Amino acid sequence: NELGLVNVEKGSVTKIPTATAELITACPANGNFYTEHHFENSEGADEYDPSGKLLRTIHSDQVVYSAGCKYVLPFVALSLHGPDDWAIYDAQSHAKLADFPWNEDGKTDLHWFQAWNPRDDNLLLMHSSVAATKTDTLDVYDVSKKKVIKNWPDSANAAPTVWSGDGKGTVTVRDLHIVFDPL
Repeated sequence: NELGLVNVEKGSVTKIPTATAELITACPANGNFYTEHHFENSEGADEYDPSGKLLRTIHSDQVVYSAGCKYVLPFVALSLHGPDDWAIYDAQSHAKLADFPWNEDGKTDLHWFQAWNPRDDNLLLMHSSVAATKTDTLDVYDVSKKKVIKNWPDSANAAPTVWSGDGKGTVTVRDLHIVFDPL
């Protein structure tokens, strides 16, 4: 029930006592990090500053932040226990900007979050399954445009695709070669 904060410059580890939590996220813009907090009838988060000082407990699980912390998702978007409903919110106003309900009726397109772009607040990777065509894709979704701007075929046998460190494209393995796909 503790987190270890590693200072790579000093080579030190600071141990921070926490409640038991499966998930940890951070706001890259300010360095604050968040762990799950379970209330009796809802989910929330404990917010810590970059040094590990507990700042507050919030009654919201919207703490999966984009690179500049402009947009936020709820913890449930991380899908640790299977896909679920999720949405994208404006981090300041908490207005819902996009909604991705999970309904396995065979008629509804399904989407599950993979990762925010490490540099561009507007972009995220998500897996999609289109009900009408029964095809699976990996999509780059642009929050500001509210649409998919690029996608690739996706399958259970495909190598993982991740954002490049500079956020200008994605990286995967195809035919035993590392492939960089620019946006």
